[in-house]
Amino acid sequence: MFGRITIKKPIRQLTHISTVVIISLAVAALGICPAFGQDDLRNSVYGNQKKSADKSKTTPKKKNPPPVAKSPKRSVPKPSTETAKKNPAGNPVNVTFLSREPSVEVYLNEKNIGATDVNFQLSKKLAPGEYLLMAKNKRQVLLPTKKITVFPETTSIKLYEEVVVKPPPPKEKPVETEEKSEIELAIEISEKVKKILTDYNNPATTDLVTVDDWQIVFQAAQLGRIQNYTAVQIEAQRWFATGQIELSKKEFTNAFTAFTKAIEFMPTSALPYYGLGNTYFAKQQYLDAAKMYQKAVQTEPQMAMAHKKLGDALRLQGKSKEAIAAYKNAIQNGYNTIETRMWLANLMLDTKQIEEALETLEGVAREMPKAEIYIMIGSGYQKLKRDVSAIEAYQKAIDADPNSALAYYRLAEVYLNQREYPKAKEAYEKALSIDSDGKTINRADAQRKLREAAGKINR
Repeated sequence: MFGRITIKKPIRQLTHISTVVIISLAVAALGICPAFGQDDLRNSVYGNQKKSADKSKTTPKKKNPPPVAKSPKRSVPKPSTETAKKNPAGNPVNVTFLSREPSVEVYLNEKNIGATDVNFQLSKKLAPGEYLLMAKNKRQVLLPTKKITVFPETTSIKLYEEVVVKPPPPKEKPVETEEKSEIELAIEISEKVKKILTDYNNPATTDLVTVDDWQIVFQAAQLGRIQNYTAVQIEAQRWFATGQIELSKKEFTNAFTAFTKAIEFMPTSALPYYGLGNTYFAKQQYLDAAKMYQKAVQTEPQMAMAHKKLGDALRLQGKSKEAIAAYKNAIQNGYNTIETRMWLANLMLDTKQIEEALETLEGVAREMPKAEIYIMIGSGYQKLKRDVSAIEAYQKAIDADPNSALAYYRLAEVYLNQREYPKAKEAYEKALSIDSDGKTINRADAQRKLREAAGKINR
């Protein structure tokens, strides 16, 4: 084995690379073993680099390059539009766009590519990749801009958002309650019957009782489920409820029979007489109705609704003074409805109780500001020859109902009386134009007075 060749004195800077190459070839020719490393050769040729660095920092130390790491396997990204453009060899995909109507315009990357046909479809060949899709018709955007990806497996794309119907929440099982005993049911039904009868006798709630309520009374009496009443009282209630049910069906003969039977079981009650009075009234037999109402108020003087119905029957017979007294009794006993007060005021206007009538009507107008109420008020002021107040009332009537021919007609009368002929002419013309058939106004009188007002203007 040959010994290691050493150079005792460091070679000074070699000025030509060929010298280094020659020495390297000589070393290789001598068959030096692999243990003779590159660093030893470098140190032998250039001198010890570490020591040289200490002596002079003019020559920077060369760093070894970092080891090259093996590249990990990368996931293949989804193809994009750019990829498709760079790779023209990619096969286009047949894609069908589906809509819910024809003529839906389809936009890809903000470019119109066509519209759906009569079958709600549009077919296109697209390169695999990502696109911005939007769809609209002539009225609105059907599908806002959204990103889609076309894969080789893509065959269709919907142009609408599907609504996912959530299943209804499970119904909770009703809590099983113990069945009520016969006695408990009888007590409950008895309370309902008692309330119905009480409400019917109360002027504030009598109009709220319905035919269905009388069905409850009838069935309870028929089954004998009413507690705390005698057998005679239960039978009387059954017949009275029957009369109410038959009257609602306009079966007047059956109603007469039922109310008459009710009188047999409760002769001291005003209710059966009141029921008979209502039956006669429904048949427009106002004289007989008034007689039954009078029996009812004689039996029970504070029965307010019997007083009111008596007033209606007397008014329809032309007995104004008697009707006024009946209406006042009804109001005094609590039947203070708008209808009752309106008819009372109307009768008082006819009987020259004008100031009292106007006071009543002003109160009604605050609760029900309708044209007919203001017309009645205007009529009252006309009778008092207070034309300014009458004009104000008729104007309020027109404000409440601009199509009230009667309001314009009455207003024209006041203007004509005040010699305001242009205003009178205009009001008469308006009244005639609204009521061309003369249903609410005297058409012949209106035309005559219109000519009169027009003639006064031309003078």
